[in-house]
Amino acid sequence: MLDLGEYYQNIGEILLCEVQDSSKCLIFSEVGDGYIITGIFFLLGEIVQFRYGSDELRDTIQDFWGKWRLGAPEWRVMVYKLQNETFDVEFLYPHQISDNEVMGGSRDKIVSAFFGDVEIDYSSPE
Repeated sequence: MLDLGEYYQNIGEILLCEVQDSSKCLIFSEVGDGYIITGIFFLLGEIVQFRYGSDELRDTIQDFWGKWRLGAPEWRVMVYKLQNETFDVEFLYPHQISDNEVMGGSRDKIVSAFFGDVEIDYSSPE
């Protein structure tokens, strides 16, 4: 049986290692057969920084997705929000998003809703 709590904790621990000094961060991960795209957004001062997720983070999320879909409706996007040591996880399912909206429109709306109207720095994604 899939232990959600263990996956949520592992994802959170990896996230904290990658952003270190941020008390507010978000993972936006789109997953499908044969691909995963994972971005991390975190507040640094007054600016939200963007980074690609590490191999470890992507592998953990992809493993979670693979095990999840064996017994539950398949999600396409996971949004993992962490703020002041509290996390929230949301899923978007294929019927909730259009193919051209996923990494563009949906991501931008979700990031803006979480961080508010702030500048996002995409200049150093690695």
